[in-house]
Amino acid sequence: MTFHKIRLTFVLFQESLCQLITKRIGVETFVDKLAEIAKHEIYSKALKHPQIRINTAADIQFDHEFCRMYKGIVVSNLKSAD
Repeated sequence: MTFHKIRLTFVLFQESLCQLITKRIGVETFVDKLAEIAKHEIYSKALKHPQIRINTAADIQFDHEFCRMYKGIVVSNLKSAD
């Protein structure tokens, strides 16, 4: 796949995702739910502990990498909103 095809695929995915959020979920609801992630105890634990420690697969909620990426996105969005 060339760079241009990858870029086009990403842009189309991004547009589809934006339409889904806008038309089916609602932007305000989506933003509120995203904000709730950082307030959850499971998020805090996963952010502090890079190694996943679980007894069963049902115990896993977030992994460290997800939390790290989420935190980076939220911070960058807050900076761009200013």
